[in-house]
Amino acid sequence: MIRLLHTADWHLGKRLGRFERLSEQQRALESLLHYADEEKADVVLIAGDIFDTANPSAEAQSLFYSTLSELSRKGERPVIVVAGNHDSPERLEAAAPWGQPLGILLLGFPESIPPPAGSPLGHGLISASAPGCIVLQHPRWRYPLRILLTPYTSAYRLAQLPENLGEWLRHFWNRALQVCCPEETAPTVLVAHLYCRSADGQIFQEDEEEKPIIFGGTEPLPPDIFPESVDYIALGHLHRLLVLRSDRPSIVYAGSLLQYSFSDPETEKSAVLVELSPSTAPRWQRLPLRGGYPLRRLQCFSVDEALSALTHHTEAYVELTLNLEQALSAEDYQQLWHAHPRLVRLLPTSSTKSSPPPPLPEIAQGFGSSEEHFVTLFTAFFRSRKRMDPDPALQELFREILREHRNRSTLP
Repeated sequence: MIRLLHTADWHLGKRLGRFERLSEQQRALESLLHYADEEKADVVLIAGDIFDTANPSAEAQSLFYSTLSELSRKGERPVIVVAGNHDSPERLEAAAPWGQPLGILLLGFPESIPPPAGSPLGHGLISASAPGCIVLQHPRWRYPLRILLTPYTSAYRLAQLPENLGEWLRHFWNRALQVCCPEETAPTVLVAHLYCRSADGQIFQEDEEEKPIIFGGTEPLPPDIFPESVDYIALGHLHRLLVLRSDRPSIVYAGSLLQYSFSDPETEKSAVLVELSPSTAPRWQRLPLRGGYPLRRLQCFSVDEALSALTHHTEAYVELTLNLEQALSAEDYQQLWHAHPRLVRLLPTSSTKSSPPPPLPEIAQGFGSSEEHFVTLFTAFFRSRKRMDPDPALQELFREILREHRNRSTLP
């Protein structure tokens, strides 16, 4: 039995508004390292979006490479990494010479050629190799493992973008399997960064802060494009644990390292432990990751209610929507921002039903330069943005600014 640890979408260096989350990411990765050792994982599969940007910070890179070193146990445990749509494929492959002696394979482009047959990968040996595929042997395993490798695929990352991406991938995988020891009865895993839908056509929404992976009007890929001879398909891109198919081949999104978006309902993240053998169906289980704060959306109808609600979610990042009849005062803003250590967004909206204001150009048309005209225009502008009227204190502040400006200018 070969035991795989499947993880994806670390997004190292990603921020949440004004908050950096590298310390949370480090704690979650420590949880992952614990599982790798505790569950005696033979191989680690990382299915893309290691970094949040193509130009990550030095701290994010340091965390990535130190984590890979610990996962690989100085070459004893192979670690397979493919690039996601957030990653720079060139940056990832630049570290390949560093990784190979440690048992770490880094692949950035879909058509990149892995190390040739006969190459060592840490304590293991690549016994067969083709674009998009390797067969890996290891002294501790009773049989080899065949791995299909598919980093994020786009027009930039392919020599020529095909008209039908699904058909291109199907042909690419079948050709790789034919080259990489087709007579072998070795268990086979596919690790990829792709956007897929369910077998019944359900499309899973990407996080609201995720870069869209769809390009050129294409649709999410159907799960039937994957080769039937594969045992387990380790996917990255969607940030929730999703099982597109439970029987063979099992098709699973591991989800992200942390909860990164308020639109993501999954507060507890996970990795997936998979057991493979040539003669039995794959078995897998969810491993919950620890270390990240959850994200909560709160909706309140008064400042007092909001202050009370915030005290019940001190161990979370909060997006607070306030439905009010009048705009928040400066004092209310300060009180709310200081009431919670991880308040990310404060979104005041109007709870009163009123017809939308007329277009601003229509309001301004024919206006003179009197103070009341400017106050009316300011009020209309405020309503067009906030869907509520400014409170009297804010209106009075605007009047003071207007008078001061008149005194310093040539306005009549």
